[in-house]
Amino acid sequence: MMLSKLLEKPEVESASYRISGGAIYVTLNMKVSGVVKIEEKEIKLNEKNILCEYCGMKASKYYQSTLQIRADENILEKVIEDVVKHADFMNKHDKFAFVSSIEKVRGGFDILLGSKQAAAKIANNLKKKYHADIKMSSKLSGYIKGKTAYKDTILVSIK
Repeated sequence: MMLSKLLEKPEVESASYRISGGAIYVTLNMKVSGVVKIEEKEIKLNEKNILCEYCGMKASKYYQSTLQIRADENILEKVIEDVVKHADFMNKHDKFAFVSSIEKVRGGFDILLGSKQAAAKIANNLKKKYHADIKMSSKLSGYIKGKTAYKDTILVSIK
């Protein structure tokens, strides 16, 4: 804004700039009362981290489903690895298919997922791969645009 107002003045013949080390250096070539003058000013830049909608949701630990993984210690890490890989793969088509957090609890892990559909697909995949038992429940979490919103909890028990 300030630079555009300067450039409108008749005494400014040309302007250039360069960006270096968190600052913009503006050089103005001016002619005032027949005298050529070169002015250089430094303008410090303020950096702002801006996240996309989905990255912001992930950073705020947004979730629609909790995947409760209960298994023996010897295969628990492998199962968690499978869940994370599957969520990363599904994230290419469903931007809400991300893991918000993984919490260690007694008997296993609770994994918070941004997408109900992704959580259901991952649970079914674990059922097939590990012959797991699955139980699902929903809980009213509020209202979104006047419609009721539920958060799902899917228990995956691997014996």
